[in-house]
Amino acid sequence: MLKENKKIWLSSYFKSWQNILTVVFLVFLTAAGFYLRIRNLGYLSFWGDDGHTVIGTLSILKYGYPRLPSGFVLFHGILDYYLNVPFVLIFGATEFAFRLTSVVLGCGTIIAIYFTGKEMANRFVGFLAAFLITFSTWYVYFSREARYFSALQFFFLISIYFFYRGFIRGQRPFVVLATVFFIISPLIHGNAFFLILSFIALLFYKGRKFFKKQVIVPFLII
Repeated sequence: MLKENKKIWLSSYFKSWQNILTVVFLVFLTAAGFYLRIRNLGYLSFWGDDGHTVIGTLSILKYGYPRLPSGFVLFHGILDYYLNVPFVLIFGATEFAFRLTSVVLGCGTIIAIYFTGKEMANRFVGFLAAFLITFSTWYVYFSREARYFSALQFFFLISIYFFYRGFIRGQRPFVVLATVFFIISPLIHGNAFFLILSFIALLFYKGRKFFKKQVIVPFLII
């Protein structure tokens, strides 16, 4: 039954030429973004703060958690270190492997910002935002770093998207997703703690309705 419903949904979705063009354009942007971010990815050596990423990831493979030689645990950006582990296991401890996480999440941001723009405004805004993110030198640069920048961008944006769908549009599955991502995003970087300010905006938007169970319970959990 689930497979049949999926086939029906796919066939109906691709009956619209707008949906077909959307998929084609997103595939093109993601492919272009991937090329810009991955070319010569391992050419430059590590520098400065990259050392934290390297030590944190390699110590996870050795001890199971990111530990400095001094014994201090790298709680700062701890989830980002774990995201690097699969690529290091596959490609080895190289500059390419440590930067690949940023490339993948940078491409994920292209897709996420399209849906965020489309949801909050319209399809054109989504396309424009995705186009700018794809070819922006700033975003390309940070999507080639062996640091948390690209991951923070992706997790922050996807959290806002889920928050909007869940708490503004009232779609309950997204309330759960927003709650989960609001909790784990600060494990990428502490700046993601600012996501909690979304609830202040929600208070002004909903007024007394803010104090209903479906809002207060996730808020208290976060």
